[in-house]
Amino acid sequence: MTGTRSWLVLGLIVIVLMGSCTAMAGNLEHYPASLPALVVMLVGKVLNDRFKLVKWPMEFILWSAVILILFNLIHLHFKPF
Repeated sequence: MTGTRSWLVLGLIVIVLMGSCTAMAGNLEHYPASLPALVVMLVGKVLNDRFKLVKWPMEFILWSAVILILFNLIHLHFKPF
């Protein structure tokens, strides 16, 4: 999948992941951790388009969710109470 369609799928993945994180958190406090994860997802998408690291989009959805969870756990670990 290349071109505009893959970017639309990426946009849909980002909207679903960020929306579900917001729904689970109940607020927007996850954004300091989620924004770097989004940057990693965008870089991963560009690398995937060039080198075909994972099949699009199911494996990418899995890795995007794992990256988002990992970044949020790291943020929670270092966040002062």
